[in-house]
Amino acid sequence: MAGGRPRIWDREEILKKLIEWAKKDDSINLCGFCGSILLDFETYCKFVRESEEFRQAHTTVKLILANRREQRHSEGLLAGKCFDLNARTYDLFAKEEHRDEKTFEAKLKSDTEKETSQEVLDGVTRTLQQISSIREQYGIDDSNSLPVK
Repeated sequence: MAGGRPRIWDREEILKKLIEWAKKDDSINLCGFCGSILLDFETYCKFVRESEEFRQAHTTVKLILANRREQRHSEGLLAGKCFDLNARTYDLFAKEEHRDEKTFEAKLKSDTEKETSQEVLDGVTRTLQQISSIREQYGIDDSNSLPVK
């Protein structure tokens, strides 16, 4: 629509179209829906953000598409790369599991770093204690040492 006013979308009508579209066997991604009605991405996302009813429908449609995509993939009708690239976009269970795995990995890394830091600190403390013990044992006096800057 070059030069004209922006199109005004009826969110309720789009919601009905989304649900009907999702029921079709050839519906496998949301880009296909938006393209089929010439709805831009920003407007679709605005509807998802601003309407609880639309957000719930969006989530349900993603679950339907995830199931359909997985079936097609297992039947060899959807390329592995295509499936893999978008699996977490549509499959909310996979997305949640991935998030949990990343959280767990980050916690493990943090815990390991804390343990390692404490081990290093303990090692330095032991070394300093050994140096102090050796100085005492051999009567080494540091008072004539050059000052450390």
